[in-house]
Amino acid sequence: MADDSQLTLDVEPHAVLEIREQRGGERTELRVGPLPEPALRALAGLLLNRHGPAEGPGPWRGAVAGGSREVTLHAASPARPDPGA
Repeated sequence: MADDSQLTLDVEPHAVLEIREQRGGERTELRVGPLPEPALRALAGLLLNRHGPAEGPGPWRGAVAGGSREVTLHAASPARPDPGA
């Protein structure tokens, strides 16, 4: 059986963005992705009201009206080949 791993090419690393927000005792969680890491870093910066993408390893924290927001970037799991393909 041939090794198909040579056919896989990831141009940009993909990741998942996890957002946790706490406001007045209510907690909200959201996961976005997998998407290219640069796009998720830009989204993290926007969510934290920063000028430019979030830098460094994170997690990043910021204040929101009535609470706080934490944003964490996680590496996406590698795609698994479709067994029916």
